[in-house]
Amino acid sequence: MDWNKVWSKKYPILKEYEKTVDTIKYSKQINNMIEDLKNEYNLNTEDAMLVLKDILYKEYLKMK
Repeated sequence: MDWNKVWSKKYPILKEYEKTVDTIKYSKQINNMIEDLKNEYNLNTEDAMLVLKDILYKEYLKMK
């Protein structure tokens, strides 16, 4: 299943952002944060990603 296609029906920005957003810039920053979590807390890649995702979501909720 193409989840990006499914989600982009509800959130059209997911279909469009790669044309306007400097994804390389943000990808590098995200990768650095994942690597920092892995190194500092001895996490595997999946756990580091889940922790980062959870932190990002909590910050999003604070903005609402």
